[in-house]
Amino acid sequence: MKRTATVAISLIALGLGALFLLPQWAPVSAVIWTPPPNPGLTGVFAPNRALSAITEVPVGTAPEHVACDAEGRLYTSLDGGAVLRSDTGSEWLEIGNTDGRPLGLRPDGQDGLWIADSMAGLLHMDANGAITVLATELDGEPLRFVDDLDVDSDGGIWFSDASQRFDYTQVALDFFEGSRTGRLLRYDPATQQIVVTGNARIVAAVVATIIALLTRNVIATIISGLATLWFVQWWL
Repeated sequence: MKRTATVAISLIALGLGALFLLPQWAPVSAVIWTPPPNPGLTGVFAPNRALSAITEVPVGTAPEHVACDAEGRLYTSLDGGAVLRSDTGSEWLEIGNTDGRPLGLRPDGQDGLWIADSMAGLLHMDANGAITVLATELDGEPLRFVDDLDVDSDGGIWFSDASQRFDYTQVALDFFEGSRTGRLLRYDPATQQIVVTGNARIVAAVVATIIALLTRNVIATIISGLATLWFVQWWL
């Protein structure tokens, strides 16, 4: 009986020790976040059939992003780095491969593409499929999660680095942590320099996807939160 009690106490002590020590080894440092109230299936969240006419277009494994050039050709990218083009919307041709995970595409007007690759950085692919690496780091620190991009009327490339803590293969950890370390950056092809845009507080909240065409008539970009369910309108 005494031995059983000793074993039980030892196990409890080990369990308490593990509960104390395990958080010290955890890869995340979770930030408290309070979600907004759930409105239920009402208002804009009410059920509807607005997307019922959509048909699936077979492309390949895990397609990400769709871009369209001035000639109406479509581009997309797959897990594994393949970049595809279609003249018809049904037949797809692999025009190059980044050997990474391309997430954002924009035509360059010369049959090439600007590419945001979460693993390989900010890239350019020419008409022959040759890849040029434009940026993989800033101030000696790696761009961990290059996620999306757009090009303004001056040729500047605005792109998002979705997390300064975790890369594409660790995206779940960024969700769990909720630290909002993403940032909006601008690359100037003429100077090959990167500028972090905005003030520190806003930049710290900027993550994920850029959703607006940057032209002379549209001077704002919409940035969606990677894990915290919000959108920011950023006036450029």
